[in-house]
Amino acid sequence: MNTTTEKQMGFAPFHHSWGGLCRLILGSLCLGAVFTARATEWTYTPEKENPNIIGTITDGQWTLKVTEFDKANGVLKFANWWGHSIIKAWTAPADSALSGVLDLRSPLTVVDEAGARHAIANVVAGQSAFTGSSDLVALYCDILSFNGKDTSQFASNPNLMRIEIGGDADSLEGLLLNRNPKLKTVKFDFPAVRSIGSSNGQGIFGTQTSPDPIDVGTIAVPSVTNLFNYALNRSCIVGNLVLTNIVSMGTGAFNGASLTNLFLAGSLTKLNDNVFKGSTITNVVLDLPELAEVSNKAFSDQKYIRRLELVRTPADMGQVTNVIAAAAWGTTNLGENGYLVSGKWLPNNLRIYVSKRQWVPSAAETYSAENPTGFFLGAGTFTAKEKQMIAADPTLRRAFGVCVRVVNGTLKRRAFFVHKKSPYDNGGLSIIIR
Repeated sequence: MNTTTEKQMGFAPFHHSWGGLCRLILGSLCLGAVFTARATEWTYTPEKENPNIIGTITDGQWTLKVTEFDKANGVLKFANWWGHSIIKAWTAPADSALSGVLDLRSPLTVVDEAGARHAIANVVAGQSAFTGSSDLVALYCDILSFNGKDTSQFASNPNLMRIEIGGDADSLEGLLLNRNPKLKTVKFDFPAVRSIGSSNGQGIFGTQTSPDPIDVGTIAVPSVTNLFNYALNRSCIVGNLVLTNIVSMGTGAFNGASLTNLFLAGSLTKLNDNVFKGSTITNVVLDLPELAEVSNKAFSDQKYIRRLELVRTPADMGQVTNVIAAAAWGTTNLGENGYLVSGKWLPNNLRIYVSKRQWVPSAAETYSAENPTGFFLGAGTFTAKEKQMIAADPTLRRAFGVCVRVVNGTLKRRAFFVHKKSPYDNGGLSIIIR
């Protein structure tokens, strides 16, 4: 990734920033007590309930059904295919600060039936592993992974208010947090995640789950490669999306998300329908040389995009510029159209930044009466008003054309093209020693 681009766009602090999420940790005083008093030792009892349940563990407050206990490698596996697996076992008063808190954070120790202690390094959540408990109010686990394609690991807990999970999981399956109507605070820490969502189009939040704002950088970490359909299509997803190795992105992946800035790099070849529909993105930076197909609905229902930078020219320049420029188009021409945002009328001041070394408009891309599908007109066509705008705005100093489109038979001038050097430009001076 180009660090100059990062700093100019304001992305550099967001790769590792947890600032926005830290505020979410300030929950109720009741739940906060878990940080100062928590059980770290559990007791295992073999108990063959069916061919899959091999026993239970208890810390004196909770009893959990176990489907696997690998003592040699420190692995505990839970699943809930066969009935209620979380059982309330505490005797404390109902208003006890810990009465609804399930804590599986490290250091976690399980004492086996022979009295030997085993350090647990990995908690594996199978299908519906921690679901259906009316007593569960908060859940913590920082050594978590998931069992294959299982789903709904933390679903249907009617009183769950807070969940903080992390570990070495490399994928987050669909409906992970489905049907938790009281859930407010969510915190993720999965630096190894590469894919999010399910191939059948199930996002990780499902229905009836509306947590407080979640920093997108803690879920879709920069190294994520695959986002399935509707993976993170929630307004609670906020912040700056930085994906540096993106390969595929499904329909509606961030539909309605409250994103601010967008940086995409990788071998992505297609932006599908409604990927960023209705999002609040202001700045878009694309470093996608393979991008060859963009749905005309990819950036639909936009009001905020004001800057698009193409670090490298994608395979189909015209399609990309047309579609993303359309995201911020109003009804008339440059300097006149705009949007009412939070009670304030904002003019269309969209800039499309691209290096002229990366892209020289072809005849097919240049508008003419004979080529009404062309989208580019050069500096020689600047109107008097556009020249005034360029003179008054330093960001337009290197403007070399405008993006145009024919609407109902009338040519509309929508956005400025502005030259910006790309790190992928061919070098200048070269010295050859023979």
